[in-house]
Amino acid sequence: MLALLSAGTASAQSRVPPRDTQHVSTLLTISGGISLGSYEAGVNWALLEMFKLTAHDSLRRAWNLPRYELKAMAGASAGNINGFLAAIDWCSTREPTPPGQSLFWKIWVRTGFDQLFPLEHYSHADSTPALFSRRYFQRVLFDTVRAAMRDLPSDPSLERCAVPVGVTITKLVPGEIPISRGIQAATQRYAATVMVEREGPRLAFRAPPTSSAGDGDLGALWL
Repeated sequence: MLALLSAGTASAQSRVPPRDTQHVSTLLTISGGISLGSYEAGVNWALLEMFKLTAHDSLRRAWNLPRYELKAMAGASAGNINGFLAAIDWCSTREPTPPGQSLFWKIWVRTGFDQLFPLEHYSHADSTPALFSRRYFQRVLFDTVRAAMRDLPSDPSLERCAVPVGVTITKLVPGEIPISRGIQAATQRYAATVMVEREGPRLAFRAPPTSSAGDGDLGALWL
């Protein structure tokens, strides 16, 4: 009996492909938390660099790892920012990126208390009715992101790269969701999905195709 069980186990294991020949589709979900986003940015950079390295057969065999492919991102608050940065990095290049040259570093290391809050020493008041100021993002950081999305090096393997990013934010003014006839529930949660897609030498933000809502793997991002 033991011999039969051992033979069956060995037979089942023999049918499993070697780990270094497997492909693993990966979804990263990132929480919010303002300054926590800076820590998460470093973790995201490290994960993406590891994912890129698993494209090399020799490294996968040496580390006994599968090939990881980033398929989707989801986040909340500061996690939204890291989700977009990760999608941009993944569809831009598969070459190693030193931490100081990464988009994560350029965005988070430059952002602190003075940039987040509308302080009086700025020349004019922030017109956005929100807790955090958008001025620094609009005048400085957005240019950095736009530059990272343009004039990308040619890479045939990335021509159709597309990563959906599930976004969750807290609205300033609550909205209402109909629960049933005559019953409304107040909510400040807003959720949406944005596609980061490669189009030749540049990246673009696009609305997801309506057919994706029925995809069992990604449809939950549209809820």
